[in-house]
Amino acid sequence: LPLMLTASDVMWATEYLLISGEKVLQDAEKSKKLFEQATTIATEFSQKYTNSHIGFKLLGDIKVQQVDASNTSLINSVALDDYLKAIQILESSNTVKQYSKDAQSLYKYIGNYYLVEMNDVENAKEYYYKMLELDPENTVLREFIEGLQ
Repeated sequence: LPLMLTASDVMWATEYLLISGEKVLQDAEKSKKLFEQATTIATEFSQKYTNSHIGFKLLGDIKVQQVDASNTSLINSVALDDYLKAIQILESSNTVKQYSKDAQSLYKYIGNYYLVEMNDVENAKEYYYKMLELDPENTVLREFIEGLQ
């Protein structure tokens, strides 16, 4: 019988492998193996559950964690496609509020990509405003957006 994993199981397993991969970065081979396992699980999940944002978000998270922190240019773009797909699923299924923390994280990443990498303030603001819709009391974010030119 094939093992049936729930979304919660996949998130837990992938997060565990992701955290483990981060903790053993000094052992490159072990770290690589753990990241590969996490990627395999998230990929299989995203292929099986195409109407769920979870697999795509996790794939993006894994890519971000694998990038050398000194390469900020790559960090700002490496997960873009996965995160855009996750947002597309959330928005088309009207589950943004249900998964508010995920959505805010995705909106922030995409907004930062447009602001930092593309120098596209208008598109950045679009994603930051979406964050603000989910957290309207966030005065720091509101002031940040208003200060963008």
